Amino acid sequence: MARELPLSLKQLGGEGSNAKDTTKKLIWTTILTSVCLQKRFGAEKDSWEMLVEKARGFIEKELIDFGLEVPLVAKTVKELECAASNLF
Repeated sequence: MARELPLSLKQLGGEGSNAKDTTKKLIWTTILTSVCLQKRFGAEKDSWEMLVEKARGFIEKELIDFGLEVPLVAKTVKELECAASNLF
């Protein structure tokens, strides 16, 4: 059974086919990719560590652009990563 993520694409702002939707998909793709690297390739951390840091920066910036308050951004990213890690 699939687990529900704590923040849905819908909650990130509207539905439809536009630039916001593309960005929402990029956020989820980035989160899932980052978590996959950490879970599946933990032994090769030196190869992907900087990439994951950059990905977190991208996600944080995009969440702020969607209107999430700055004090909540880091907590939200951690919640999303935790939820995504349950998928692997």
